[in-house]
Amino acid sequence: MKKAVETWERRISEYRPENGVWHLMAPGVGGFVYPAGIEAQAVDLMLTDVLMAEHILRSQLPLLDTHTTYPLPPVRWKLHRFIRQYRGFRDNDGKLHVHINAVWDDERGDNGWIVIHDGGNFYWQVWVDVDSGRLYDLMINGEA
Repeated sequence: MKKAVETWERRISEYRPENGVWHLMAPGVGGFVYPAGIEAQAVDLMLTDVLMAEHILRSQLPLLDTHTTYPLPPVRWKLHRFIRQYRGFRDNDGKLHVHINAVWDDERGDNGWIVIHDGGNFYWQVWVDVDSGRLYDLMINGEA
């Protein structure tokens, strides 16, 4: 894990002080980490939180993302093509949850949290319970 953290720290491309969004780029992962904002129980994420969320995502997504989950090819087959947006929250027990919003690679994720309706499996969201090491509530958009 230490080596992974060092690698990610070298690869953080920029910190955007005007809105607090971190832009992350690493092999197979491109994304934006959003600050806590005004939502209840929102928290700022640390780099290690994002790394752990990504590890859990990669290891458990095949269990949730199957042809029975959604009729189009699983999103896990092209996971590296999705830009991800990350936000952190703590539940009433103090456990850290990371909300991951994934958009297709031609979208810009630094201009605010992207909300897309429809669009098929080019857009999906999932939650990660970092403290329990559990991926849950995968939601892949439908098609109009």
